[in-house]
Formats: sequence, C-alpha cells, structure tokens
Amino acid sequence: MAGLELVITLGAAILVGGALAKRFRVAVPVVLLAGGGLLGLAPALRTANLPPQVMLLVFLPALLYWESLNTSVREIRSNLRLIVPLVTVFVIVVAGVVAVVAHAFGLPWGPAWVLRRAEADFRRLRLALIARKRARVVKLRDAHHIDDTVLRRIQAQLDAEELRLSRRDLPD
Repeated sequence: MAGLELVITLGAAILVGGALAKRFRVAVPVVLLAGGGLLGLAPALRTANLPPQVMLLVFLPALLYWESLNTSVREIRSNLRLIVPLVTVFVIVVAGVVAVVAHAFGLPWGPAWVLRRAEADFRRLRLALIARKRARVVKLRDAHHIDDTVLRRIQAQLDAEELRLSRRDLPD
C-alpha cells in the first residue's frame, strides 16, 4: 500500500473511531485500539511498515505532551485506590511474562524473576554461551570442517568478548 493511501486509511479510521466512541459513549482510546487491531487483520495493511524510531521520536512525544496538558491531577488522586492495585498487578504480570521467556531461553527460574536487576546473571549467561561456542568450534575443527586459522580467528573473537565481560566483574 502506498504512503498516501495508508495515511488516508488511517485518518479515516481515526475519524470513524472517534465518532463511534462518542456514539456508544466508550473511551476513544479503547475504540481506536480495537479499530487498530481490526485494521491489522486487513491483508493490504499487513505489509505497512513504520520504523520504531519514527514512533518514538514523532508520535509518542506529541501524545505524551497532549495528555500532560489534559490530565487532571484531581482525577488521578480520586482514582488512586484503583490505579495503584492495577499498576502493581501489571508490573507483576509483565515480570512473570519476562521470567517465562527468559526461562524458555535457558535462564534458571530464580534469575529469570529478577532479570531486570540481574546484570551479573546476564554476564554469566553470556560467558556460558561463549564456552558453548568454543566447544562447537573445536568440534568443527576436529571434524575437519574448519582449519586452524579459522579456529584461531574465532577463538580470538571469543577471547575478546570474554575479556570484555569479565572486566565488568572487577570492582572499580
């Protein structure tokens, strides 16, 4: 789909979503989210591509600025009893999803649950992966799939990565 057609389609969807939200007395972002999900199912729009940098640098600041002007501090304070438990549950659910994905990639459950503060565990995981790569490269050399020159070059790269990771472990 061409750029102009995509912009016109999205603009029309935003206008229709806003009108439907007013008609059915539903929050506009909810209707726009549902409409965006439905638009994503359209075969012609599946190939549409928007770089993440554009979203972060163009659209997100504009949205955040607009909401900062239109957000009522009084309304937030009145709904604080509802907001705090929802945010807490959301953080726990996100941490759980991250832990499950990290565990699926081979991280033990303990470090997977504290992944955000577990930089040392990340380094240990990288060092273990480097050791696994070393073993694989040696097996390839032993099976005569690569020669010693390639082996030395790969091992030098692995040594440099291992040295970079171990230097972070040293206190400053």
